Amino acid sequence: MLDIDIESIVLGGMLIEAQGFPRFTDAIGEVNVFGDQRHAVIYEAMLSLFKESGQIDVCLVSQELRKRNRLKEIGGSAYLVSLTERVSSAAHIEEYARILLQNHIKRNIKALSQHLETQASSDQSDPFALLDYCQSELDKATDYLQQRHSRTTAEYLTELLNPQQNKGVPMAIEGLHCWLNGYHPGELTVIAGRPGMGKTAFALNDALHQARSGYPVGFISLEMTGKMVTGRAFANYAGINSNHLCTQGLSREEMEIAVQYRASFGEFPLYIEEASCMSLLQIRMKAKEWIRTKKIKILYVDYLQLIIGSHDRKSFRTRDQEVGEISRFLKGLAKELNIPVVALAQLSREVEKRGNKLPTLSDLRESGSIEQDADNVMLLYRPDYYQELSGEEETLKEQTEKKIDIILAKYRNGSTGRTTADCDLAYMRFR
Repeated sequence: MLDIDIESIVLGGMLIEAQGFPRFTDAIGEVNVFGDQRHAVIYEAMLSLFKESGQIDVCLVSQELRKRNRLKEIGGSAYLVSLTERVSSAAHIEEYARILLQNHIKRNIKALSQHLETQASSDQSDPFALLDYCQSELDKATDYLQQRHSRTTAEYLTELLNPQQNKGVPMAIEGLHCWLNGYHPGELTVIAGRPGMGKTAFALNDALHQARSGYPVGFISLEMTGKMVTGRAFANYAGINSNHLCTQGLSREEMEIAVQYRASFGEFPLYIEEASCMSLLQIRMKAKEWIRTKKIKILYVDYLQLIIGSHDRKSFRTRDQEVGEISRFLKGLAKELNIPVVALAQLSREVEKRGNKLPTLSDLRESGSIEQDADNVMLLYRPDYYQELSGEEETLKEQTEKKIDIILAKYRNGSTGRTTADCDLAYMRFR
């Protein structure tokens, strides 16, 4: 796992050939993969020089090490010269770079296993905290395999100005899609509402639309069973009453429709994971599995307040702090996986105390951090739901029946506002 000869050849090639260093970093990134302490120190000096001036040679590296008071540590300028005498060019440097990366990963895994063995032997250690730590360290090792180079503003601007690269994962409601340009990679969108507003149906309406459009979708359900979620999505697709489907009360006509649409529905790339509760670690592992095996383009979580925060519950003084950790995790997950993450959330009962029952950002239950971490927040409001409860006049109810207000309470990339869409919860459809 430590090959001093290859490390020496690579450093020598970078010292004598101008393109040696950029070819090395293009192959594996800027991570310091050198196991020999002297070579690790030399590489850090080279990296600093290259970022500063783009030039590397024996004299410049020697001066940089002297400036850092580390020249003697590596054996002086004579050792740098000896590295150049071992090679005639930087040939095969990319292949050598990959070998060094593999050795680096192996060393890290070995150190991690030794640490875990020591911790697991202690009666005081928390096994769930160890799992979190283990997954985090393995994620770091995996990141070495992903080349992530710094990008220029020109590259970002080119992407922004390219309609194809800048379009998001589509939304089912055309007006809302035109407003937000879809769900965007790296962003956290929160869809919130009181019970009965249709949050899950709204999210599934989008998820089904995306799957039908060829976008693989991951849907984590912590509230409903997988069968219930599937039933709602299928009712939407086939146009049959969801209550009849879930209670096995389909008419002969509805059964014929179900049989007709069953095969095509099963082909859609919509993947559902049901659980009564999931930790942050479990959600990350499932999301990464779907990314790797199903190539999902968007992740839904229903719903945020049912996620279990850190297993070290003692670190949180209040539930607000725990929910804050969860919302930060979901935002970080969106950026890490470079996909949109859509989280459903409950609103507090303060909405019910309000005369008009219109929800606001401050109604997000248990944490202001949700509002802070989310890129977009949509609040759902169905006027007919409250009119039915209050027994308002039939004419007023008819005007708002099968309508839903979507309040865009936060939009990081534009102005907030409100739009209205058609809503038929019997068929789980929003248009």
